[in-house]
Amino acid sequence: QTTGKGQYIDIAMTDGIVSLITLYIAKYLEMGRMPDEETRVSIGGTHYYNVYETKDGKFISIASSEARFFANLCNTLGCEQYIPYQFDSKKVPEIKEHFTKIFLTKTRDEWFDILSRNETAVAKVNTIDELVSDPHILNRGMIVEVDNPVHGKVRQVGIPIKLSATPGKIRHLGSRPGEDTAHVLASLGYSEQAIQELSDKGVITMSGD
Repeated sequence: QTTGKGQYIDIAMTDGIVSLITLYIAKYLEMGRMPDEETRVSIGGTHYYNVYETKDGKFISIASSEARFFANLCNTLGCEQYIPYQFDSKKVPEIKEHFTKIFLTKTRDEWFDILSRNETAVAKVNTIDELVSDPHILNRGMIVEVDNPVHGKVRQVGIPIKLSATPGKIRHLGSRPGEDTAHVLASLGYSEQAIQELSDKGVITMSGD
């Protein structure tokens, strides 16, 4: 409407998901530690759309909501008897317990290899340390390096929405405590002397205090 020109907008669901867990990724990138088990969030509502632990302590995600996916899942797991009971609420505990036991018999990557070849709507649940080095995530620019005047290059979560003509970028890493105090107070009408007095009394914190 303004320029008469358009642009290609590239929005990937994976990029959106990465941006939704920015807090967890940022903590890992900063501290190098994985989130506590208590912070792990699982779906857990059904047996056919769930996250299951595998033999190696990792997790596999199953999203077999459609009947054909669920049938393929049961056939692959060797429990065809459950196919007619996908949406039978009375069967949920039994099927979920059965699936839980089965998935513990192989590693995450073994199950992914088996199930992905049989159209079962399956995905690996990557840990954050795997995610930040995943070739696809890196190629999508979802983990980037930004220059920091104090710490040098630091890694950050990238921009999930890709615009061809006006791409977004990380322009600022965030202010250090007190970095903008003097500027904000000056914009509110405080004199330089008044601001310094507040700082001397410990009422405010300014950069370098």
